[in-house]
Amino acid sequence: MDYGITDLLDKVKGGTVFSSTQQSAGTLTQRIGSLVEQHKTLSTRARPMLLEMALNYRVAVYDAYINDILEAILIHIPEKLKSGKKTLTNQEALEFSEAGTLIEYLTNQQMVEFGYESVKDQVQWIFNNFGFSILPRNTDLPKLVELMERQNLFVHANGIVGAKYLKTVGSTPFKVGDRMDVTDLYWFEADQLLTHIGMTVVTSVSAVFGLSAIPST
Repeated sequence: MDYGITDLLDKVKGGTVFSSTQQSAGTLTQRIGSLVEQHKTLSTRARPMLLEMALNYRVAVYDAYINDILEAILIHIPEKLKSGKKTLTNQEALEFSEAGTLIEYLTNQQMVEFGYESVKDQVQWIFNNFGFSILPRNTDLPKLVELMERQNLFVHANGIVGAKYLKTVGSTPFKVGDRMDVTDLYWFEADQLLTHIGMTVVTSVSAVFGLSAIPST
């Protein structure tokens, strides 16, 4: 018994095995080529994705920073809470009768309301209640509005432009259905804007409330 050796030799003589090997090599070449193209596509897409993630995180840090600053002011200067619209029931008043707890509760409620306001209304609310603007320049407001709206698109709409973005931002080269991205330049300018706002807030709070030795952001 030759275990098929004779058939194999016949196939070699007839070129069947060689032909099959060539075909496999051609298929492998196509597969490798396809994988290379996929890798190129993913590699090219990786940096914009990382920049989008970085932008989302940077805005989140900014939001938390502003909220923490305002909470600190309201807790330590509770007179600023008098302009709020929040009223308490008798039950709530009893629950928060311990010293300090009520002020923290009212502050939290105020910040929840603040979080639902538009960027423009937030900037105005801070000015009306604390007497300072968080903006280094008045021309920074449209930039801040656009930045927040763009970040909102990445979080809630996969970066796809919608009617709300167009209505809120106003003048823009984008149209409904366009896919937003974050270029290196956009990231740099956004980071600079939020950094300068953070520095302005520290300087303004120090000046308005007579504080000193506050480290800059």
